[in-house]
Amino acid sequence: MLLAEDSDFFRSQVTRFLSEDGYPVLAAPDGEAAWELLVKNLDKVRAVVTAMRAIGPKAARLRRKMPAFIRSRTMPGAMMVGDAQERWTFGFLFDIILTRDPFMHRLDISRATGIPLQATPAHEGVIVDDIVREWAARHGRPYSLSLSGPAGGSWGGEGEHITMDAFDFCRTVSGRGPATGLLSQQVPF
Repeated sequence: MLLAEDSDFFRSQVTRFLSEDGYPVLAAPDGEAAWELLVKNLDKVRAVVTAMRAIGPKAARLRRKMPAFIRSRTMPGAMMVGDAQERWTFGFLFDIILTRDPFMHRLDISRATGIPLQATPAHEGVIVDDIVREWAARHGRPYSLSLSGPAGGSWGGEGEHITMDAFDFCRTVSGRGPATGLLSQQVPF
């Protein structure tokens, strides 16, 4: 099974869980490393695609059924977002991070392989909108943002005007690209 996860914590946890279930795991810290592992282990990884498709829907159902007393609990340890340490609830992890993180890995893999991501306003557009809204709330200053592509749109009104590709915006505010001005405000992925 090929696992691409930039968080050392989550990569080690998922690797352990999958290994305990009998899956051999090839773990990579990012999309480019995952691509290299895929190319070197193509026969092994083909079986993983089927296994991941079976695991994904079950995981999504379990996340939706998570009881409120667990969702409201604060996770152990702090997470770094830019230069700031944050403490997250399990609900934030389940609802936000576990949606954004696979999305960002899809962008990383698309970029590493040169295969364009097939994006739609109804799926990736909703994720980008959520990221923009959190970014705006975190910096709290006036802005005008125009993002291009199928996941793009326009937000804000007056203030610093920013025009760029929607996926480049996500890479930038995730800390994966150079940033200045309002774009230096990171959001968690």
